Amino acid sequence: MESNSSICKTSESQNEFSNNYLWFVNGVIVVCIAILGIFLNSTSLYIIRNKKVKETIFNTLLMCATIIDILLLLNIIYTSATIHLLTPYLTSCASNIYLRIYTTIIYPSHRMLILCSFYTHVLLAYERYNCIANPVEVLIRNKLNKNKNRYAKVISQTLPVILLSIVFNIPTIYDLKIGKIDSTTIEKID
Repeated sequence: MESNSSICKTSESQNEFSNNYLWFVNGVIVVCIAILGIFLNSTSLYIIRNKKVKETIFNTLLMCATIIDILLLLNIIYTSATIHLLTPYLTSCASNIYLRIYTTIIYPSHRMLILCSFYTHVLLAYERYNCIANPVEVLIRNKLNKNKNRYAKVISQTLPVILLSIVFNIPTIYDLKIGKIDSTTIEKID
């Protein structure tokens, strides 16, 4: 049987294009989209916090999800801007500091925020399901919770998610190692 490995190989012009414009796609475009996401999430947070919007558990969960998503987008902006836009301009001292910060704080927090965002959206979906499946029960609960603190209910739901995502992602500190690559190592990789 004949192998089609030549189909998957990239040409020299494709490699050159990728190397020349990767900083633009992964740096500029990602940062612009993340800034737009922060703006839209901030707008939704402002609308949810408006006094005319009904204060429900779902809206409070939505505020938590929005805050987590904003933190995730800020993490993405920091990572993209530093890796793809500022790396050529960092001195060796600043580069070492950034690498230490990235491997111990940014990378684990990115993973933790993704997990928090995912499970907070699962909580939102479950809350929306309850509103559709049991509308009378949810209406009664919202009227009873009007005088009670709805934040206690939301904290009891989101705190385990946040704590589990932190505990689950503690080992990611050890995923990345900082080391030097010399020219002989690069030749072995190719």
